Amino acid sequence: MARILMLLWCVFIGCAAQAAGYGAEDARARTTPPGRADTLENLVAYLVESYRDDEQKARVLLAWIVHHVDYDQYKAGEIEKRSKSAMRPDRTADTGDAFETRVGVCGDIADLYRRMVALAGMEGAVVTGYAGDHVTARNKEQHRHVWNAVKIKGKWELVDPTWAMGRARVFQNVRGRTAHESAIQNRMRNAHRTEKTRRGRSVDDAWFMTKPSRMIRTHYPDEERWQLLPVPKSPGAFLK
Repeated sequence: MARILMLLWCVFIGCAAQAAGYGAEDARARTTPPGRADTLENLVAYLVESYRDDEQKARVLLAWIVHHVDYDQYKAGEIEKRSKSAMRPDRTADTGDAFETRVGVCGDIADLYRRMVALAGMEGAVVTGYAGDHVTARNKEQHRHVWNAVKIKGKWELVDPTWAMGRARVFQNVRGRTAHESAIQNRMRNAHRTEKTRRGRSVDDAWFMTKPSRMIRTHYPDEERWQLLPVPKSPGAFLK
């Protein structure tokens, strides 16, 4: 019995250690002083200055996005309407630079992560494709998504900053373009004051350095190479 209890204790400690594996990086990102985030260059320099390991750098940059950037539900809704419309309006809701506004949809967020990775001296890419649990040939355009690949220790890894944010949402009750643009401007003026609204956030680890065999279940890239699989999966095999 003693040996069994000891084994269970070791398993518990191991799981706890694994769960806390990025605790320092996540805490640093979460508590970034506003004065160190006046420019993207200064922010990235602050976030990575304590780390030499690429994995730690990639994680702290992701964690900053999770804790400081909100998902623009209004803009996402406008994009979805456009994808369903035969007319395809020329203009959709503008979010602006996701670093400046702290707001964006998947494309804005993935581009911000790519820029941060580059400033940290790492190689990264934006990956476009489809994502979701029930993507079909008929609805795939409504499941357009954007995520990232980043080279860590000489190996390409997959990261989805938007899905790593979990259920973070903003402006979901905003109605109309004028109200949305006003809310964006207000967000820019008060970005440094909204920390208390995000205290419960955490990075969804499932979408950081996700195994290609796991990612392909829900993410299908336009470019086959970003599957990162030894045997690529065909579109027909992905679509439900």
